[in-house]
Amino acid sequence: MIIISESSPQLSPSASANDIRKVTQTAELIGIQIYYIPQSFDNISIEDAFSHISERVKEEIAFWIGYVPDPEHYRNVYQELLKKNIRLINSPEEFQRAEEFDRYYPYIEHMTCKSLVATSVSEAKIAAQQLGYPVFIKGTIQSFKKWGWKSCVAYEESALENIVSNLYKSASRSLGKVIIREVMQLRHAEKTSTDFPKGREYRVFLLNNQVIDYSYYWDNDDPLRAVSKAEETIILDMAKQASLRIHVPYIAIDIGQKESGEWILIEAGDAQFSGICAISPVKLWQRILQLETVN
Repeated sequence: MIIISESSPQLSPSASANDIRKVTQTAELIGIQIYYIPQSFDNISIEDAFSHISERVKEEIAFWIGYVPDPEHYRNVYQELLKKNIRLINSPEEFQRAEEFDRYYPYIEHMTCKSLVATSVSEAKIAAQQLGYPVFIKGTIQSFKKWGWKSCVAYEESALENIVSNLYKSASRSLGKVIIREVMQLRHAEKTSTDFPKGREYRVFLLNNQVIDYSYYWDNDDPLRAVSKAEETIILDMAKQASLRIHVPYIAIDIGQKESGEWILIEAGDAQFSGICAISPVKLWQRILQLETVN
């Protein structure tokens, strides 16, 4: 097993950059082979970017640590590594199925809130009318959650137009598609500095449908209370069911608790590019090594 990492002193300071560095450094400390690659290949060919990676005699599995790439970039990296007898844990098709909401939604539709896909502002308006305001709006990859509640939730048409238009301008978040969702109204006791509710959410990492670990999604501990054994069972069972349905080897599943007390699936993602929240990076890699050895 090897790791392909974008960790670099040149990364702009951010929570994601800190995660990338932390996860990479921990893997290196416990003896996993790391190969560093640039975040983009704008000024270098992919062949040159991977020239320092030696070809393997037997096929080896690789995990990529970095920022969410666009589908074409992922496919190019995947194919270049295959030339060296190295295979990323998730194929290009699996990467897209884990990252793009409209691709995985049909598999977990009954486990989450009703959501509709729109490829234009007019389609988004129709979707919002069908679901009923307020609606939560995200790109097929990401939302504008870090900028606050009003950057994601529309209570009327003019706000929806603004959010949707901004998402279409952000190609990395939308890939030309937006998702109009029912508002889940998760239990929460605190909000972010931008007024986004810190819902009672947990992120679960899974490899080949086996739980690696999970943690509270937000910084610090769950202010409502630590999960009980019964709640842990619900969260992990839901995550495993979603993993089985989406059928991607290395995946992250977010589960949240609604104000009604019901637990609901929020979204999924390719775990190679998902923040590890409060999961111990040592435990993460040790568990992955254990599961890889078994498989």
